[in-house]
Amino acid sequence: MTYTDALDPQHIEKALAGRTIGQRIVYYPRIDSTNRAARALALQGNAHGWVVLADEQSAGRGRLDRRWRSSAGEDVLASIIIHPELAPAQGFRLTMIASIAVVLAVKRICAIACGIKWPNDICLNGRKLCGILSEGQTENERMQFMVIGIGLNVNSSMAGRKDLAYTAVSLRDAAGIPCDRTALVIALLEEFDALYAAVHENAGEHIRQLWQQHAMMLGRQVSITGGDTVVCGIASAVTPDGSLIVRDDQGRDHSIVCGDLSLRLNS
Repeated sequence: MTYTDALDPQHIEKALAGRTIGQRIVYYPRIDSTNRAARALALQGNAHGWVVLADEQSAGRGRLDRRWRSSAGEDVLASIIIHPELAPAQGFRLTMIASIAVVLAVKRICAIACGIKWPNDICLNGRKLCGILSEGQTENERMQFMVIGIGLNVNSSMAGRKDLAYTAVSLRDAAGIPCDRTALVIALLEEFDALYAAVHENAGEHIRQLWQQHAMMLGRQVSITGGDTVVCGIASAVTPDGSLIVRDDQGRDHSIVCGDLSLRLNS
């Protein structure tokens, strides 16, 4: 059984009046990819803080070009456009901010506690609730823009979906009742806006500390695979710019750069 509730982009934009993030909502009932549309707007310039929001995607993508599946009118599909004053190496701070914003918004609106799985997933009870795909463009060693795509399972259901039933979850699955998507989008963008205001402070230390408070893999045994290399050990920390620190059995620390490798939590 499916459940849909109508997004109200005008109400969202009005609720966010005076903020940087969400100052303009560009809404599509159906689109191939919110990230693609956001990128086109970013290339035109003067779109800082704009948000592309859709009820349905036909070609949504996750990290490593994995397909992101979502039915019409059930989930949150949004891409935030940022023209940041950051060096390219600091770009992961924006993904960190998005992760924290999702966790805080879900807690505030749905009273559900979820956790962050490095580098870009939000999980609930060991299953994926939300994916974040950040894509940007640089020029002369400066970041021109970043597009932060967020796909959050809200009112869809994984029951009966053989490919997702054991690996993914929605807020409706967890709570047993539907969640107000419009309220959730407003909360998400409010949290992102507040966090973005601090992105330059203390070299990202404030963002790092918040991220670590909600990280689900710290202190746990992990395996990280990239190509023919496997690093096993205890995930101990994340740096302000997003590298995961893993300490192996010999006590050596490995700094894993976000985007290079994939992570698996060991039981």
